[in-house]
Amino acid sequence: MRTLVPFLLLSTLCGCAAATSPAGTTPQAAAPVTPTSSQVFVCSDAADYVVRAESERAWLFRRKGTLELPAVPAASGAKYSDGQVTLWITGDQARLEEADAAASVCHNDTKLAAWEKAKLDGVGFRAVGNEPSWTLEMVAGATVTLVTDYGQTRTELPLPVAQDDQKAKRTIWRSEAIMIEATAQRCVDTMSGDAFPSRVRVWWKDRVLSGCGQALH
Repeated sequence: MRTLVPFLLLSTLCGCAAATSPAGTTPQAAAPVTPTSSQVFVCSDAADYVVRAESERAWLFRRKGTLELPAVPAASGAKYSDGQVTLWITGDQARLEEADAAASVCHNDTKLAAWEKAKLDGVGFRAVGNEPSWTLEMVAGATVTLVTDYGQTRTELPLPVAQDDQKAKRTIWRSEAIMIEATAQRCVDTMSGDAFPSRVRVWWKDRVLSGCGQALH
């Protein structure tokens, strides 16, 4: 799985855009960037970056550092600039302009964006699975959120206390409502083919969900 930020192993689970569009074409109708949205833009020059956008500002996370850019007027989409760096987002496309470099034209990788959003929201561990698709997100010392049935069912529960089995390289969270098991074992997603460092099983109601996951902090 392609990632922008290094992730830790099981032992740290849960801490436990009247102008052309950015792509140079006529702007198309697109949903604006919503408050506290997170996107991962993959660029033609391979300089990927993460954007955390609000209505009045956006944070640009890059390997060489983080920038806070204030919002400025735009003919379409959302535009942010500090006078030296300008980020123009229209739908799932973005144009990044810097005084000392050629402009980069980029597109949002929605799959990566889901992982980065979770990390920036404070999620410590995230898992995904299929048949039907599901996601699980844990916030240390707080909640576990399980989304199943292709996003139609969302359940939020108190996060149980973790029980570690160092010999088996396994962590279990168990309550009357849910049990989650994460094992430090290479896991390949059955749909995407992405590889993860942890194999995950979830017992919830009368279902057993199997998938893969990783720590985000």
